[in-house]
Amino acid sequence: MSPACSPLILATERGRAWGEDHFRHLFAELRKLAELPRDFQYRDLRRSAVIRLARAGCTIPEIVSITGHSLKTVHTILSTYMPPDSTVARNAIRKLDRAARRRLAPA
Repeated sequence: MSPACSPLILATERGRAWGEDHFRHLFAELRKLAELPRDFQYRDLRRSAVIRLARAGCTIPEIVSITGHSLKTVHTILSTYMPPDSTVARNAIRKLDRAARRRLAPA
């Protein structure tokens, strides 16, 4: 497996990576069957994954390793599609609390 390939990316029945054109075609068929809006693109799934991973507390490098985006692209997606919210704030406060407890814990 190449270093740029995530082990979570689905492969064809022959174990090869999906070609973009083939995936786009299949996604269009599924979109139609699911009666999703025509402007809903397969890229929206990947962008949504970035947001969900961030809300779950993943770091940008962790998100990059899963989605295959570049650091810059993940930052752009987060800046565009993820306004600060209470879930993200709670995650950050938990991390801060854990760090403070570790500093105060006796050695």
